[in-house]
Amino acid sequence: MTTGEFGAWNFIFYLIGLFAVVTPLFPFWATRFVARGKEGAIKTGVTANLIIALVATVAYLSLVAVILDALNVTSVALLIYLIAAVQIINLYLNGIFEACLRAVKPQATGYGLLIEEVIKVGLAYAIFLGTHQLFLGAIVGIVAGASVQAGFYLWLLKDYLRQAIHWGIYGNG
Repeated sequence: MTTGEFGAWNFIFYLIGLFAVVTPLFPFWATRFVARGKEGAIKTGVTANLIIALVATVAYLSLVAVILDALNVTSVALLIYLIAAVQIINLYLNGIFEACLRAVKPQATGYGLLIEEVIKVGLAYAIFLGTHQLFLGAIVGIVAGASVQAGFYLWLLKDYLRQAIHWGIYGNG
């Protein structure tokens, strides 16, 4: 990775961290409510975290558009920043999914991590071998691995997501 790419790497993940700062808000309570058998706790937590994730992602994209326009960055860099936006959604979804799974299928979080790592490393390596773009391969690998992990967790929780949303559950305990 070049010095410029390493700087962009740090800046991207710094920005993602800023927009993912409230990721643990609902997962903190989700494990508790799911373990207590509260009807709709999973669907409500996932929906709430997804709404926050979408707002955070739109805010990230708005900020990145302004910053990259001011810096006159290349289209490749723009593509990398756009791909990285998906990681914000992944962080919110995987956070709530793992919190819920800890209460019903705790072993699944280990399987999810294994799946994520295999996809991340394999895809990053394949992209690097095919394009010689280490930075692009690393970003795509990280985002794709976390996306597949989220898909795996979603599949495990699909039956729980058929329950009704109960917005008051997180306000009343």
